Formats: sequence, structure tokens, C-alpha cells
Amino acid sequence: MAAGHSPFFGICGTKNHTLPASGVAVFSYLCTRKNIKSIPLTNQRLSAALALLTLCATLGAKTYTLTSPNGRLTVRIDVDTAITYSLWADNHPLIRMVAGPVDYTQGAMVNGTRRTYSPGFPMSQGTRAHQLAQYVVSLSPLNMLCDSPSRYDREPECTRFIASMPTVWDETIPLQCQLGQYVAVARRCAGRWYVAALGGWTPRTLRLDLTPLRVAGHKAEAWSDGVNADVSATDYQRHTVTVPDDGQVDVHLVSGGGFVMVIE
Repeated sequence: MAAGHSPFFGICGTKNHTLPASGVAVFSYLCTRKNIKSIPLTNQRLSAALALLTLCATLGAKTYTLTSPNGRLTVRIDVDTAITYSLWADNHPLIRMVAGPVDYTQGAMVNGTRRTYSPGFPMSQGTRAHQLAQYVVSLSPLNMLCDSPSRYDREPECTRFIASMPTVWDETIPLQCQLGQYVAVARRCAGRWYVAALGGWTPRTLRLDLTPLRVAGHKAEAWSDGVNADVSATDYQRHTVTVPDDGQVDVHLVSGGGFVMVIE
């Protein structure tokens, strides 16, 4: 993995895989129990992760203090997380990210429309393109691949795209936004621009002004909502485009849709 690229996999109950990642994130969700069974189990998970220098995220309601086996590193973990089921990816860049970078588990390969999404099944709200665009919109120095490795094995095109995403940016230019409706942003890493847009549940077409990027006439690889994405949220299309001379790019977002473009 190149420097500045660090996708992590959140894995639960899977066998060993060869993964294009810098590490493995072990998640213990909703550890709100404070009884004699839950606390030692969580301590065991955290201690094992610390010994292996592996990220372990425990979401619940407790504080843990751990010391590494050689006694040289002590980690204090404060756990307090709220889980919601709203499409908030178009909100958090304007609310949560005001405070700084986020830890956001994007990259789901099972995607749902507003009608087909079920909170009882491991899946994301919004389209596949919405998931991919989050890697640009979210300012996250530790990118995640939140789904199971077997699903990424079946989606090599999306997996390669996610693994290529930078986590450190040289420049950011906001393009358009309306709280709770949509957000579009451009970020530059070295000589390459990444442009992304996220939409809420209302379908819309955005005209993005890319003239500040000075990329007119440049080739770009774009990932957008597929023709059936409003019915089957996993549908996406990957295509090559050329940025027009006037720098104006029209982006259509279906309900819960997304768009991302990498400009060489």
C-alpha cells in the first residue's frame, strides 16, 4: 500500500484473507453491558489488538485502560457511541467534520434504496456510488472497508478503487452544498484531483463548476449511479469522461445517490 493510503477492513467471523489493506480493524459493537461476562471479554479483545498493533474499535459505554505487553505503551479508551439509521452522509461534512477528521465506516457492498434498506441487515443506505464518493467527501485519515472480505473478493473493481484512495490531501475546494440535501467537494492529492458528490433522498442534478481546479480538457475516470440505481442501489457505472472547456460538469444523483471522479 502506498504511503498515505490506509484502508482497514472491519472483519467479524471470517477466515484469513489476503487483503489490499494496511491492517485489520476488529469491532465490538454496542458493548453497553457492564456485567462480569462482557468486561473481561472486551479487555481480552483490546489486549490482543494492542499486542498485535491492530486497530480495535469498541463501541459501547465504558472506559478501558490497557498496557502493552512490554509495559511501554498505555492506552486509555473512552467508549461512547450513538447509532442512528438516517442518511447522514450528506450532513456530517457540514456538522461533524467542523470539529475535524472523522472515523466513518464506509465501503459497503450491500446497498439499499430508501424502500429496500433494512436496519436489521448489514447494509448501507444509498447507492454504491454514494459509498464510493464518501472516501472523498469524508476527511478520514484512516479509511475503512466495512464489509466482509468475501464481498470485496466479488467486487474487485470497487475494491481497487477504494484501495487507491488517498487519506492525506494537499488542497480542498468546496463546490456546492445544502445542509441535509447534498454536498460536493474537490480534493487534491499531488497532481490528481478527486471530485465527489453525495445526495440525500431527493433525486437531483448538480452542475459542478470545476474552473478553480484548472482541469479543462483533462481525462477523468468517473463512478456514478447506474441506470437502475433508484431500484437496485448496487447498480453503478464506471466511465471515462473529459472535463469540458468551460469546466462545467453535470452530475445526476438518484435518491440516496453519489458521484466520484478522479481527474488525471
